[in-house]
Amino acid sequence: EAGKIDFVGMSKDRSDLDAYVAWVGRISPKTNPSDFPSKESRLAYDINAYNALAMYNVLESGMPKDLNAVKVRFFYRNKLALGGEKMSLYDLENKIIRPMGDPRVHFTLNCMVRGCPRLPREPFKADQLDMELDASAQYFLNESRNGQVDAGKQVIRFSQIL
Repeated sequence: EAGKIDFVGMSKDRSDLDAYVAWVGRISPKTNPSDFPSKESRLAYDINAYNALAMYNVLESGMPKDLNAVKVRFFYRNKLALGGEKMSLYDLENKIIRPMGDPRVHFTLNCMVRGCPRLPREPFKADQLDMELDASAQYFLNESRNGQVDAGKQVIRFSQIL
């Protein structure tokens, strides 16, 4: 419910994640455009693919003690299959998802660290995407960890996402 992932538990039974990652590796809006007829269907696919591939990348890379030490490999060098092409998480986010033009995606993409937006329990769906993007943004913006005011010290702190 809190959007946290039990990576230890998931590593013991990866079958669902592995099956989804294999599907994403073969199928995409580029390989099967008729399966993704709308901008919403393509964006929902890309958001879900990013989050699943990030989860998969954590399991494949191991649980790092120092995230900064593996950040370059995790986001830039590790190439993951997406519709028959190899791509980094960085490229998926910046060359495919962001150019679609909806700033609310920043509240849906989870790079698997604590400061990231909460993962929903269900994947994003094309026919509900607008409502789901609004809900994700609203949830993120209302979390106290993402914006704090200390009037006594005259300090305002915002999440790096903002």
